[in-house]
Amino acid sequence: LKGEDVASIANDTINNGQNDIPFVKLTPLAVTKDNIAETVIADGFRTWDEICVGEFEQFCPENR
Repeated sequence: LKGEDVASIANDTINNGQNDIPFVKLTPLAVTKDNIAETVIADGFRTWDEICVGEFEQFCPENR
């Protein structure tokens, strides 16, 4: 969040023994070759150019 206050997007709290601390609870999602375009790429986390290098390029779509 680049130093921004997480409280505005927090969906839960966790007690650290002294205070309730806001946090964002996320649901893990396994990234596979079948969903990488709809997850990692679509969310802007990485680009095809960043992923499709070296030995991994053989697994990338031609029309990326």
